[in-house]
Amino acid sequence: MTAEHIRHNLTTVPDALDAAHAEAGNHLAAAPERPGYDLAQCDDDLQSFILRAHWISGDVHMAGFRRV
Repeated sequence: MTAEHIRHNLTTVPDALDAAHAEAGNHLAAAPERPGYDLAQCDDDLQSFILRAHWISGDVHMAGFRRV
């Protein structure tokens, strides 16, 4: 299992990130090589978010999902 962490530091409204990840979630949910993901907002800095995506392997993620 491979974990991918993407940190977002916003200078605009956090709701826009929620909306973008909700739309991207449709693609993530349809990817069989990705068994799970979540988006977390920092309690101390409300403009800081971390997306954690779990993949069955790094090779499958880079050669499969990223190339689509």
